[in-house]
Amino acid sequence: MHYSPEGTRLKDAWQFVVGDEVHCVYMQEDNLDCEDDRRSFCTLGQAASADLISWRPLPTALQGGPAGTYDDKRLHTGTTIEVEGVYYMFYTATGSAQGGFSRIALATSRDGLNWQKHAQNPLITPDPRHYYSEEAPIELRCHGWPIVDCRDFAVVADPEGDGFWGFFAARRRGTECAETAVIALCHSADLIHWKQHPPCFAPERYACIEVPDVFLLDGRWYMLCLTGNAYGQRHVMAEPNLVRGTIYAVADDIRGPYREPQENVLIGSTGPNGFACRTVEWGGRRHLLYTHQGALSLPVVLRTDGAGGLLPCYYAGLDDYLGEHVVESVTAPALPHEGRWGSIGVWRHASQSLRGSCRTDWALHVYEGAVADCVYAVDVHIHDAQSAGLAFRIQGDDVRGGCYAALLDADAGEVILTRPRSFKTLDKRRLPVRRNRTYRLKCVAAGAILNLYVDDVLVLQASDPEFSEGRCGLFVERGAAEFSGLSVRRLCDTAE
Repeated sequence: MHYSPEGTRLKDAWQFVVGDEVHCVYMQEDNLDCEDDRRSFCTLGQAASADLISWRPLPTALQGGPAGTYDDKRLHTGTTIEVEGVYYMFYTATGSAQGGFSRIALATSRDGLNWQKHAQNPLITPDPRHYYSEEAPIELRCHGWPIVDCRDFAVVADPEGDGFWGFFAARRRGTECAETAVIALCHSADLIHWKQHPPCFAPERYACIEVPDVFLLDGRWYMLCLTGNAYGQRHVMAEPNLVRGTIYAVADDIRGPYREPQENVLIGSTGPNGFACRTVEWGGRRHLLYTHQGALSLPVVLRTDGAGGLLPCYYAGLDDYLGEHVVESVTAPALPHEGRWGSIGVWRHASQSLRGSCRTDWALHVYEGAVADCVYAVDVHIHDAQSAGLAFRIQGDDVRGGCYAALLDADAGEVILTRPRSFKTLDKRRLPVRRNRTYRLKCVAAGAILNLYVDDVLVLQASDPEFSEGRCGLFVERGAAEFSGLSVRRLCDTAE
C-alpha cells in the first residue's frame, strides 16, 4: 500500500505525468559493486502508477558517474518537466572532487524511461553575486562543515509563456545561520541556460529550508519547503510540539516574494514522519505525496480554505481499495462491558447513534472482529467529555494487551494518536476541538503507518510497528460523547 522498492530504501521523491500514468523518481540507497563502498544514494529509482496508490518498479533512471566526475558521490532531489515531447529531469549532483558541494544537473528523455545526461552538466552552480558559491563557501560551521547549497531544484513554466522559473535551496551571505537559508530564484528561456536572481523566499527563521515545490492553486502561488528542529534549532515550527514538517508560503506572482501565513504547517509531526513533500497535477487536481519511513506515502489532494490556507485532504481513489465491512454501525454487536476495557462507563443506544459516558475515567466500547490493514471512520460529537475518539488494533482479552487510540481532546485543543493504557503519545497536532460539534474522524492504518484525518483533512501521520491487527472500538474520557456513522473496512492490496 505504501510503495517501497525491494532491496533498497526510498528517500526524497518527485512525480511527473507520462501519458495516462504518473511516474515517480526517488533517491534509493545503493548496493553497487564499486570500489568506494561508502557511496550511498548514488542512483535514482523510478516507478509508475495509474492511480497514485499501486506502483510498479521501472528500471533505474540514473546512476552516478565514474570517480572524479561531478556526480560520482550522490544523486538526490530534483524535478521533471515535459516540454514539446522531451522530459527534462533536473537532479542534485554531488561529486567527491568538488569537496562535497552540491550542483544541479540535467538528464533528458523522449519516453520518460531512458535518460541521457546533458553534455554541459552541471548546469547550475550558485551565482556569487547573490549566494555563497564554491569559490567562497559560507563561513559559518552551523552544520559542522562549509556549506554551499545548490540543490532540490523545482521548475515551473512561466504562466505568461516567458520561459521557465527555477527554485532551489541556497545560502545567501550572513553571519547567522537562519538568515542565510533561502530559496533561490532563476530564469531560463530554454531550460539549459539559467540567470539567477535574488532569493524569492528568505524567512530568516530556519537554519535550513529545502525541497521547495511551487505551484498555482485557486489563483495564488504556493511554495512548500521542508524544515524542522533537526537542522540545529528548536521551536521553529508554528506549532511548538512539532519537530519536522513541510511549511508553505504564498505569493501573488510566481517570482515572489513568498510570505508565510501564521498557520503555515502543511504536514508536520512530533517525530521524523512525513517529509519531502512534492506535488503533481493529475486528473485536474493537485496531488501531494511525501516520503515516510523509507516508503512513499498515500496521496492526498490539496485544496484551499476560504482564507487561502492549504489543506491536505483525503484522496477518494483510496475508496477503490476498500473491501468488506468489518463493522458498519455503532449499533453492531459489542463485547460485554465487564471492566476488562478500562472503566465500564455507560453506553446507551439510540436509533442510529451510541452515547458513551464515563464521569471520572475513560472507557472503551469494543467490537468483535480482529482486522489488520483497515480504514476506520466515525462521527464524534463531544458533549462535555474531555476527549473522545476511535480505538483500534485492540489486543488480547483486556486493556492490558494495548491498542491505539485517535482522540479529539477538547480540553487540550489537540488531536492525538496515543496508546492506552500508558497513553504514550505517537503524534499530536493542535486543533481547536469544540464541544457540541460533530467531527468526522478517519484513520487509515496500513502496516505500521497510521494516517489520521479530521473532516477529511490529514492532520497526523505516525509510524508504530507494535500492533499489526486487532479489534476496534470507541473511546470516551471524563464526560459524555455521542458516536454515529461508524465504518470499518478492510484495505485490499488491489483495487476492487
